[in-house]
Amino acid sequence: MKQLRDSHAQIYFQDESWINLGDVRKNIWVYEGKGPLRQNDGKGKKFGISALITPQGYHYDSVDIFACLQEHNMDSDQFVNWIEDSSGKLRILHESKVPKRSWRKGQVQEWLDDHHISFDSRSVKAELLKLALAYAPPKEYITDQAAEQFNVQIIRLPHRHCCLNPIELSWNNLKQYVRDNNVTFKANDVYNLILDFMGTLDTELATSYFKHVENIEQTFKDADSFLEEDVDAPFLVEEATMTEEEDDDDE
Repeated sequence: MKQLRDSHAQIYFQDESWINLGDVRKNIWVYEGKGPLRQNDGKGKKFGISALITPQGYHYDSVDIFACLQEHNMDSDQFVNWIEDSSGKLRILHESKVPKRSWRKGQVQEWLDDHHISFDSRSVKAELLKLALAYAPPKEYITDQAAEQFNVQIIRLPHRHCCLNPIELSWNNLKQYVRDNNVTFKANDVYNLILDFMGTLDTELATSYFKHVENIEQTFKDADSFLEEDVDAPFLVEEATMTEEEDDDDE
């Protein structure tokens, strides 16, 4: 990421989020304590949101807001269609899949045959898996292919490191905005609330998301640098065993 920033590359971050039409602030402080604000079970239809973000705010041409049921239904076809106009999430091509430990031995052998890799039929599954990994083709992604036609390069964040994605901070503020202002629970009104927030996200707030992520990146870099340094092990002095006489004196 530092190399990309130093080269002044245009960097966009992408993610998806979900807004429930019945999503509201659960409670509010009142004169006599904390009580319910509005009653709603929070279940029902949802809006899915997929977008790109920069330090200047959302990239509006990439924003995709779509209705869905209780279960999230962003499927691969919809996502690939979306990514052809922007960039985003990965999906492994079938040809680049490699055998997994959960596969049966016969499946691993079939994979090796399909890729014209010779093997000893007497080999156990662990040996076959090791052979398959050694000859595995490089991974290819449908999303990469869709983005390359527009000269867009996809950089993937480490798995389960959402703290490195500034758009996650915007989703939190977006959901809070909808909770604070959702009074009708109607699809059109919630849709407009989403647009209202995205349209008013200014450069100052968007830049703060990116600065926050860069600080986290620096924390990881500092930790890596510390671990890579040659640190001498502390000199440990073994405590002398108390003699029987000393033990008696203490008593």
